[in-house]
Amino acid sequence: MALTFTDVKRINIQKSGGLRFAMIDITLDGSYVTGGWTVLASDLKMTSIFGLNSFGPQVAAAGATFGWAPGADLTSGKLLAFKGAAGMLPEISAADLNTRVVRFLAIGA
Repeated sequence: MALTFTDVKRINIQKSGGLRFAMIDITLDGSYVTGGWTVLASDLKMTSIFGLNSFGPQVAAAGATFGWAPGADLTSGKLLAFKGAAGMLPEISAADLNTRVVRFLAIGA
């Protein structure tokens, strides 16, 4: 299964140099490997990504509380997942991510 991208809301601001904002729900899958999932600007219906920030840990929870922190490496185009353990944030295992839905604010062009 691949990541699924669902538009929640899109805003184009012409007076700001053509910046585009999008609220997007990303449904995660169990194929996560160290280094993250590849996310292309085209996945977000943009030509470039300047920022990708999550809103809370998840939109839809399947079961118990799920304490983790999503991150983005825009240089390599990767969406990362970290889970707290003993004061550190190591990357999380794929099994813990399958079918989780996370809401992101994407800023791009």
